[in-house]
Amino acid sequence: MLWVSLRIEFDKEVIWKSAVASIAMVIALFALEYLRELIKPTSYQFLVLRLRQLPVYAVIGVVVYLCSLIVLKAVKKRDMELLHGYLPSSLRWIASLLGRIARVKK
Repeated sequence: MLWVSLRIEFDKEVIWKSAVASIAMVIALFALEYLRELIKPTSYQFLVLRLRQLPVYAVIGVVVYLCSLIVLKAVKKRDMELLHGYLPSSLRWIASLLGRIARVKK
């Protein structure tokens, strides 16, 4: 019988920074929904979105999440290299722009 030992390691820094960024995103989306409800009350339930609102909530969620990761300095050089490698050549400028925004050193 062959026994294989598998060692799994977790990067605790990445886990807590992603959790904090996720919580910030959720808080921002709840605040957006609360503000929307104050401005224009609707007959449907809290956090039940109309389909046309979904893209707005998605974009705001992504922006808040990315900004949180940048503030927490969770974006590393290797992350930008991976993104640059995954994107097609016509979209690689996005990785360069995000790297400059996050102030990732080359």
